[in-house]
Amino acid sequence: MQIEQEPIDIAKIARLYFLNPNTLEKQYKNHLSNFNQFKKDHEEDLKNDSFVFPENFGEDMAIDETSISNWELYTIILNKAAKWKKWAIAAIIK
Repeated sequence: MQIEQEPIDIAKIARLYFLNPNTLEKQYKNHLSNFNQFKKDHEEDLKNDSFVFPENFGEDMAIDETSISNWELYTIILNKAAKWKKWAIAAIIK
């Protein structure tokens, strides 16, 4: 799926396929991204507002901000060499 292969705004993908951007974002978060499983796996870390995966750090890193839930802003640090796969996340900080 294009969402997983390269960094691109989800609203652009929605418009490309004539979908409502808000609906696609909710569907991606709740069904396609395994976000709910991620929340279960890292429930304790999320209570502490941040967590770090030291094994995922590398020489070519990226930083992004997103609202994960309830409009709380999180900074996400990614390892670009991981090509946006699940092990690309190096840290999430509230």
